[in-house]
Amino acid sequence: MITKSAHPLDHLVLPAQNLDAVRSRLTSLGFVVAPTGIHPFGTENACVFFTDGTNLE
Repeated sequence: MITKSAHPLDHLVLPAQNLDAVRSRLTSLGFVVAPTGIHPFGTENACVFFTDGTNLE
């Protein structure tokens, strides 16, 4: 049971050295990967969003 004080998991972060390889692998597994997000501090991410509001980053 989730209470008002609970903090449900909303996303998992999977660090990777080769974002293109991860994107390719996730796509080959049938996931729809969002366009790459580029951050001003030098990191990038690619996310898979699920219908329940969670995501894989």
